Amino acid sequence: MEEYLKSNRRKWLKQISALGAASILTTPSFSNFGAYNKDIKTEFIKLSSNENPYGPSKKAQQAILNNMGITNRYPFDLTHDLEDQQTTKNGLDKGMVLLGAGSSELLQTLGHWIVSNALRLTYSTPTFEILPNYVKRLKGQVDSVNMTSQFEYDLEKLLVNSSRNPGVVYLVNPNNPTGTKIPKSELLAFLKEVTKHSYLILDEAYIEYVSDSESLVTEIELNPKLIVLRTFSKIYGLAGLRVGYLLGHPSLINELKDISIWGSHSLNVEGIMAARVSLNDQQFIEESRSNNEEIKKTTISTLKEAGIIPYQSSTNFIFFPIPNNDDLRAILALEKISIGQIKIKETNYARVTIGTSHEMKILIKHISKIYT
Repeated sequence: MEEYLKSNRRKWLKQISALGAASILTTPSFSNFGAYNKDIKTEFIKLSSNENPYGPSKKAQQAILNNMGITNRYPFDLTHDLEDQQTTKNGLDKGMVLLGAGSSELLQTLGHWIVSNALRLTYSTPTFEILPNYVKRLKGQVDSVNMTSQFEYDLEKLLVNSSRNPGVVYLVNPNNPTGTKIPKSELLAFLKEVTKHSYLILDEAYIEYVSDSESLVTEIELNPKLIVLRTFSKIYGLAGLRVGYLLGHPSLINELKDISIWGSHSLNVEGIMAARVSLNDQQFIEESRSNNEEIKKTTISTLKEAGIIPYQSSTNFIFFPIPNNDDLRAILALEKISIGQIKIKETNYARVTIGTSHEMKILIKHISKIYT
């Protein structure tokens, strides 16, 4: 490691100058996990934000081009069409969906709803922290429950904590940044018990990387205390167009629309049209999922040869403790590779997006130099 850093000292100083020392050397929060300098983005292999390296699909790209001529118009009618399409696809009735400019906007709306109703939020850590952070910012009540040593949800502890402090439980499944997943049978049992005293917000941003059959969307009509979040930012490859949606009981959707300034109308024309064709482009979903699994499997196998053992991942990223507690994010930045990194109990962990086969080969080449 020492020789590796010495040989790259000039490159190190050059990168610090280009990126800014803080962007390389500080551990980011989940709200800016793996941020990188936009001015040199074309030079970087970006494996830090869990984006689909293949997207958007050709159909989505064509939809964007076809609708450039109507971007001078507000997309209100198109919004209703996308709402109807989503409820139909998910087997729900009209009035059970709320759109947002990415699921992050919807998480903010939920945070406002939680605090306005004096509800207490319970969540597990580490996870995607926009919702708990926003509730904290609004001076709301928040409880966190640590995950197990294998970074899996401790559903029993969550249930005990939420029963003592009823309100809202927030779960990301599969979880970000750990990639771990709750089996559907366990999640259904948890849903039944937890909603006796609390709402359950289930963030399914990565569910398509498993299977739609693992989603709890079909439980919404049976349980008015279940809220499900989905996004077009991940497997659909539309992160830059900001399209997310929330599914829930009509009475809750109406409450959230009253809180939201624009209701479902904060999306843009291009995002809506790309989302509409993407929603039913099953071939693209399956190809993205298949490519991701194949490259992830190869990457994990090669990492193990370097003594790095990632946790089980049901997503398009992998999560692992960094050998020697190194600042791997800073080291790889020297090679123009961007990854996510976070410190948990004094241990540095890496979260690495599964990129293309070419990108992952370059990553592995540099990691092998460092650790073998």
